[in-house]
Formats: sequence, C-alpha cells, structure tokens
Amino acid sequence: MINESHWQHIKHDFLHYFHRPRVDLLVWILVAKLTPTYQRKLNNLTLDIGRYRGLAGWRKAFKQEWKKLEWRPITLPLNPRYRPQVKQWACTCPSQAPNRFLLCKHLVQGVKPKRHILVLEVTRLRTAPFWQHPSLIPKTDLPKGYVDRDFIQVDIPNEQQLDPQQNEPEDGNESDGEEEEYEYASATYTERMDELIGKLRSFADGLHYQKQFRDVGFLNTLEKHGSGFFRMLDSCLDKERRQNHNGGAPTRTWDPKAASAMFYRTQPKD
Repeated sequence: MINESHWQHIKHDFLHYFHRPRVDLLVWILVAKLTPTYQRKLNNLTLDIGRYRGLAGWRKAFKQEWKKLEWRPITLPLNPRYRPQVKQWACTCPSQAPNRFLLCKHLVQGVKPKRHILVLEVTRLRTAPFWQHPSLIPKTDLPKGYVDRDFIQVDIPNEQQLDPQQNEPEDGNESDGEEEEYEYASATYTERMDELIGKLRSFADGLHYQKQFRDVGFLNTLEKHGSGFFRMLDSCLDKERRQNHNGGAPTRTWDPKAASAMFYRTQPKD
C-alpha cells in the first residue's frame, strides 16, 4: 500500500508531463525530485531545527474559523437554553456540535488568548475539553449565562490568607466552602434530573393509557411536536447499541447524526 501511494505521487506530480518516459528520466525524478521532498519531511519530524515546523493542514482552517467567530455578535442576555462552559469547552447552543472544530462564538469570545500563538500550539483532544492550551481560560468579565462565571477566582483578603509558615489549613477546615458549593451544584443537578425522569415516566404511563383509544390525531400531534426529542432519543439508543455490540461499527466522532448524543454516557454492558 505504501509503495502504491508513492507511485501515485510520482505519477500525478511528474510522469503525466511525459509520454512513455525513459528509465533514466524516472531515476532522475526519484533522486532529484521525490527523495528530497521526503527527506525534508523526515527532518522536520525528527530533528530540532530551531525554527517553526510545517503546520498541520487543519490549523489554517482552524485559524480562519476562530477569527470569524471572534467578531460574530452575541445577543445579550444569552438564551436560557445556552450554557457555555469554557473550561470544559462545551456549549449547548446548536452551533458547536456540527462545527468541524467544535467551536462556537460563545466559547471563542469567552477566552482572550493570543491567536497567533494559540494556532501554533493548541492541542486537540478526543474528550472534553476538546481543545487544550494554557491561554484557554475564562475571561473575568463573562456575561450572565456562562457556567464559568460563577466559578471565577477572586482575590482573597489579607485577613483571610494563610500564614506563610502554614502550608495547610487546620484540620477540619480545608475546602469547606468548596465542598458545600459542590454539594449544592450536585443537588441542583440531581433535582433537575429526577424531575425530568419523573415527568418522562408519568408521560410514558399516559401514552400507554392512550393506546386503547386509537386516536390517530393525538399520535400525529405527538410525532410532530416531539420529533426533536425523538431524534435525540434515537441517537442515544443507537449509540448505546453500538457501544455494547462487539460486531458493529462504533459511533463516528464527527457524525452529524450523533451530535445530540455527544454528552450521553452509555451504560456498561452486563
């Protein structure tokens, strides 16, 4: 396969200019044209040459997309359904999931990095946060609606700071506020999730009761107004089935059909 790929490179870049080339011409192309190209690529990958190396092809498109989103206006106050979280590089707006680089204007404008350095050094990850760089930290003046806004670091008054000779807080006092804050956030999430689960179960019981009436009008209304939820439901169940089926193909990372199931964690297989 590798030899075939190299031959295609020779054929399309050089040999199509000549009709039935001589063997000595082919040898000259291999020695003078093809070999130096691969030698430069190998040197860029293995040697510390003291200068910028050739960038990956996607970084140019990433820079263009980032620059475009930096200047796109954001409507304030934010839509209550949008919950940008810069630290996790996740946003519930409909623009991030289908984006090639998982960017949206809320996340891009929630940080203030030096773009020319970011483009050269930023690292892609397969799980949240999808982009990693020291400069990707939330701004201190984020508008209301950002999840990071409630967790911005503040200056500690002098009277509340630790003694320089004291390395740790006294026993029983470490991170009490952090624990309470985490417990409050967990309780809020649990309450919201329990409420949704209760509603879905009650509604499922109601749907089961509707079967006896065979009302086509209600069924059509249900399919029309619940189409978005049902598409998400199908995506999550399909992801569950693929993850727990050894013989099937896994869900593709950038599959637009599975965008709504991106944050859905599948259950472990029994």
